[in-house]
Order: sequence, then C-alpha cells, then structure tokens
Amino acid sequence: MKQAFKIKISNNIKNALRISGGTIAGQLIAIVSLPLITRLYGASRMGIWATILSVGMLIQTFCDLGLESSIMVEKDRDYAAKLYTIVTMLGGGISLLMLVIVFPCFLLIQRTTIIDALILSILAVTYGFSLKQVNICYTWLNREKQYSVLMKNPIINYSSMSIIAIGAGLLGYLKYGYYVAMVVSQLLTIVHMRKKLPAFHGMPTALDLKTAVLKYKDLVIYQTPNSLMVQMRDQVPNLLIGSLFGNTVLGYYSVSIKVLNMPINFIAQAIGKIFYQSASELIWQGKSLHNFINRNLNRAINLGIIPIVGLVAFGDIFAVLFFGNNYLIAGEILRLVAFKTFFTFISVCMLGIEIVLRKQKYALVATISQTVLCSIAICIGAIIGNIYIAIFLLVFFFVMIQLLYYQMLFGTQQISMASHYRKMIFYLVIIIVTVPLLRWLALFVLKCMWSKALSWFNII
Repeated sequence: MKQAFKIKISNNIKNALRISGGTIAGQLIAIVSLPLITRLYGASRMGIWATILSVGMLIQTFCDLGLESSIMVEKDRDYAAKLYTIVTMLGGGISLLMLVIVFPCFLLIQRTTIIDALILSILAVTYGFSLKQVNICYTWLNREKQYSVLMKNPIINYSSMSIIAIGAGLLGYLKYGYYVAMVVSQLLTIVHMRKKLPAFHGMPTALDLKTAVLKYKDLVIYQTPNSLMVQMRDQVPNLLIGSLFGNTVLGYYSVSIKVLNMPINFIAQAIGKIFYQSASELIWQGKSLHNFINRNLNRAINLGIIPIVGLVAFGDIFAVLFFGNNYLIAGEILRLVAFKTFFTFISVCMLGIEIVLRKQKYALVATISQTVLCSIAICIGAIIGNIYIAIFLLVFFFVMIQLLYYQMLFGTQQISMASHYRKMIFYLVIIIVTVPLLRWLALFVLKCMWSKALSWFNII
C-alpha cells in the first residue's frame, strides 16, 4: 500500500511536469511577443482590450449555469459525456443571448459610436463563448487524464495569438487586430482538442437540462454566482480603473496583471489541474482529503513565494527593461499587486477544492466580500486621485478576506491553519528584509552597465 501511494504521487508529479512543459513553452512565446505587442498597440489600446476581455470573461463565467464542474464530479462516465453535450449547447445559447445585454453596456462604458459598440460587443461575446468552450473541453480532457493533449494547448494558443496579433499590428490593423487574434487562437485550441472529446449525444432536450440542473442544483445555486463573483472580483477593477482613471492607466494595470499571471500560468495551473482530478478521484473512492489537502497547501505556499520575491523586488525594473520607460507605472503597480498574486497562486494550485468539498457557499461569501471591498478601494483611490492608494487598498482587502476564507474552508477538513499562517508571516519577513538588498544590488549593476536607467527608479 505504501509503495502504491509513492507511485501515485510520482504519477501526479510526472503529469504536472508534462502539462507544465507545454505551459512553459506557451508562456515563453507570450513573454517574447508581449513587448512587441505592447509597443505596437500602446497602453491606451491595451486598456480598451482589457475592458473587452473583462466583459468576455464575465459572459463565459455564467453561460453554463455552473454545470461545467458536473463533468468532473460525475462518477458515471457515460452520463458525464452527456453532460458535456448539455453544457456545450447551453453555453452557446446563453452566449448569443448576452449580445442584447452587452451592446448597451459598451455604449455606456466606452462612450463610442453605435457601429463600434456593436463590433466590440460581438468580439466580447465571441471571446466569451470560445473561452467557455475551451474550458469545457479542458474539464473533460482533465477528467480523462489526456495530459498529452492538454500539454500542447498553451503552445497552440499563445503561438497563434502572437503571430496573428503581431502580423495585424505590422500591417496596420491596430484597431481590432489584437481582439481577432485572441478569438482565433481560442478557436484553434478547440479544433486541436476536438479529436479527444466525446461524440455529441444529440441535441439535448428541456428534460435533459432539467435533470442535470436538479441533480447538480448545488452547482447552479452556489457555483454559478460564485464563479460570477470570482470574475466580478477580478474584472470589476479593470472596469472601474478604466472608467475612473482612464484607458491608459488601465493599460498599465492590465500589463502588470499579464506579467503577474506568468508564474500562475507557468506552475500553478498545471498543479491545479492535477490536484482537481486527484481530489475528485479520492471523493469518488470515499477517501479522506485531510492529508492530501494539507500536503498540497504547504507545497503551494513554498512554491508561490519564489516568483513573488522576484516580482516585488524587480517589478518596476523588469517592466521598464521589458516594455520601455513609458511602462514604469505598470511596474510600480506590479510590485503592489504581487502580494495579491501570491494568494491567487495558492488558490490556483488547489483548483476546484470548494467544488470537490461542496462548500461553494464559503467561496461565494468570500468573493462577494472581496468584490465589494476592492470596488470601494478603487473608488477611494479615485476620490483621492492616486492609483497607488487604490491598488494598495485593493490588495489589502483581498488578502484579509482570503485568509478568513482559508480558515473556514480548510477547517471543514480539520486542518489547522496556524502552521501555514506562521510560514506566510515568515515569508513576508523575508520579503521585507531581502527586497531592499536585492534592489540595491540590481541598481548597482544597472549603474555599472546603464547609468541612465537610474533616473527611472527609486531605491526603497
């Protein structure tokens, strides 16, 4: 039994590394192309895109009524395949209906012409629909342990997006080039996954949908609003910053988030997919999750702190060297938001834990609280007229609520958070002590190699 346990852990690590390999390759493509994309299109357009993508993310969140997760938690494989068909068709139908709601929103948010608002609405709905279909396919392939297919998805997605976006920019199609690149890359990813997906079980009937909703009503009641609120929590700052501080500042914030998402995309997502599938299997077998959760939580904390130290220390330096001196504000925002990213990293490493434990109501309360408080934080910053105060308050409120959420959620598995919190405090002390030293060393090197760069930074 002990040997079997070791083999299981070894397989999980191997699978995580397999997915990470594709993710790393895709992210490297994104890293190489991002400086060119930001220079081609500019911070203002990046801000407009952030608004479009935020709307698309909100659409994809609830267009499945929360039933996407049922594909993973359903024990019977045949019915899970039928659920795949139901969720796919449901997502498409609701996405189309959202066009009626999205169009007037764009007229209000962007204050643009009717034609431009209609085009942006269509792009946002198309992006939301394609993203939902990608997520549904991911869920099925993760259930089936099709890690070889999942490994190639990031490469296809990021390479096609980069090629199309850069090509469109160089050809002068700056207005919609990036939007089209995002949508087409999602569609190409779906085409790649299609051969490993289940065959459609015919057009689902109203009775099929009713049966699925009744069987997984807890997902509909709790997971749908929770998923929506998670996206509201993440996307409302984009919408508020764009409205209150302007598209250029939103562009800086958007670029900082893209950089901060790199360690999440590099490491956390691969770990999270394996965690979700393995936790679901343990539940199917009626086994306890106590040790499994405790071990993975500890691992996520240890892994998460490594990139965060570098981002807090060198975020502004990285942004200027990578994107140009016009993006110093993005780098300073990046350093503040890095503390929030640490907790996001931990949560992504433990993907789907609230679903597996059927404790979506805990996550719902936490995300509602974070959404409200983060919105208040940005409004306070806007009243004061300081984006940095807005970001600092946003991060502070997010972290406080997240700590309370961990305490409540993991307490249901009799997991004491005291040791984990002590480790987080220890790592925070390390950051406070080492960051000034690391920055001094970095600036010393820059002084020797590139003295003009010193005028862009302030030593803490």
